[in-house]
Amino acid sequence: MRKLVYTLIAVLGFTAMSFGQGSVDTAKTSSHSDLAASKESGHYIFTFPASVSEEQVKKSASYYTKMFTTSYDKNTHDVSFDMVENTSANRTVMTRMMLQCGVKFVMVEDETLKLYDFVQNYLK
Repeated sequence: MRKLVYTLIAVLGFTAMSFGQGSVDTAKTSSHSDLAASKESGHYIFTFPASVSEEQVKKSASYYTKMFTTSYDKNTHDVSFDMVENTSANRTVMTRMMLQCGVKFVMVEDETLKLYDFVQNYLK
């Protein structure tokens, strides 16, 4: 019985910790319609977690200058992406850079998507 109680406490503790991690690895973006417009224009804006620094964004983005340019707003933590050539491949590489910054999920309105699902639903 004691073992069962300790097991339940451990499982609940790990579950609580995993839910608490959401804001640390989730970028936020605007509405579905704004994403559709971004797909056409090649200009995306994401609000990165506060734990991601400007230096981290600049370092990660430096590897992808042939695909897109970025800018970072220190006050809002907004990262803007402008595609050099607006292709599906370049948009997908954008998510690779996000992953390098520790972003694993994207919140669109009230829906949180894994990066793979975000690519499939909004970038291809």
